[in-house]
Amino acid sequence: MDINTHTPIFNMNIVMLETGLSADALRVWEKRYGLPSPQRSSGGHRLYSEHDIQVIKWLQAKMKEGFSISLAVKMWKINFLDKNGQLKDIHPGLSANLDAANNESGQIDHYRNVWLKACMDFDVIGSENIVNQAVSIFPIEMVAQKVIQQGLAEIGQLWFENKATPQQEHFASAQAERRLNMLISGLPNPSRHETILIGCPAGENHTFPLLMINLLLRQRGFNVVYLGANVPADQLKATHSRTGIQLVIFGAQRLVSAATLAHTAQMIQSQGTPVAFGGLIFNQIPELASKIPGIFLGNDLSRVPEAVERMAFVRMRLNPGSFSEDKFSEIFSLIKMKRSVLEYVMNLYLTGIGLMEEYAHEISTQLLDTIQAALMLGDLEYMQPDLRWAKSLSKNRGFSENRYLDFIKNVAEMIKRESGLNNNVVSAWLSNYIDTPEAH
Repeated sequence: MDINTHTPIFNMNIVMLETGLSADALRVWEKRYGLPSPQRSSGGHRLYSEHDIQVIKWLQAKMKEGFSISLAVKMWKINFLDKNGQLKDIHPGLSANLDAANNESGQIDHYRNVWLKACMDFDVIGSENIVNQAVSIFPIEMVAQKVIQQGLAEIGQLWFENKATPQQEHFASAQAERRLNMLISGLPNPSRHETILIGCPAGENHTFPLLMINLLLRQRGFNVVYLGANVPADQLKATHSRTGIQLVIFGAQRLVSAATLAHTAQMIQSQGTPVAFGGLIFNQIPELASKIPGIFLGNDLSRVPEAVERMAFVRMRLNPGSFSEDKFSEIFSLIKMKRSVLEYVMNLYLTGIGLMEEYAHEISTQLLDTIQAALMLGDLEYMQPDLRWAKSLSKNRGFSENRYLDFIKNVAEMIKRESGLNNNVVSAWLSNYIDTPEAH
């Protein structure tokens, strides 16, 4: 290696310009991970080498691929340090061993594909064995994210496209959650005194993202109280009062659970405990996060532990959000009262035009859930992602786009008729939606 690449000649400002990293991030990486490792000038200022800059850029490239900074550092050490912890003799641009890193990425893809096939074949032993092999080679969090989490997302997409059965998707979900629980149970006891409560609000049954957060926080030494799926607000309140927690984390993947999350978070924060939250729905509707009382954890699940670390459990200013249930209270109450009638009529309509009963029930239930959630959150525009999802799902189930839009038109008329309101904001919004480009 050319010795000049290790000559410390660049100050922090130059490194910030070269990499786009802030001074705070550079200091945190150095303190927590030992990378980069600048020297000091006679005046005590940090001085970086070309090698240090290349290390930072390599780590940033791995983070863009979806790895957390802690995993990227581990990968760098695996690829660029020998068994004695000394730097291998490689090109200053760190390119000589990039193939090794790419091979590692290819390996993890291979394990995910094998795990996915085992789940599609209902192969319990095969799915267990492939995870065991992956854990023996890669860090636990990498296996959880790159094999199990991504594999589960792929099989969910196959179900959505009608290329996997509900039974295959349920089997994979059960295997994924079981395996993640095993990985969590194998971690050492918490080493920190802070206690974090994690749960899904009422109406949310997708627990895997919360299990991932549980795993990642437990690896950081936090004491985690995990409550699982569909936890009613009153139960959360009772648990909260008995555990002496410093932070509550919620996950909402759908609009309906975002609405119940808003109510529950408001209640928890009224007791003086900060709330943090995240989930798919906030990726789909970014402005929705401002409605929810609490701190939004961002769109990248792997970075949740870093966000929690930054909170540092100091006395935080509680974010009240802008959530209000009053805007559409009248029409919300009417639809809630007429819910069973509307659902019955919608199912009759869908089965009457040839849709299978199980899909008819799924579509009508999901649409009514979406309408009620948007009314609770005070903005009917929030319905758009769910309507696009339902239209695509219907199409994948053999239900044409025109038929789906006719169904929405009929639903608008049903709600107007059953509510008895001439000026019905839901019916008007649905009728207008049919004619927008977003609906087609």
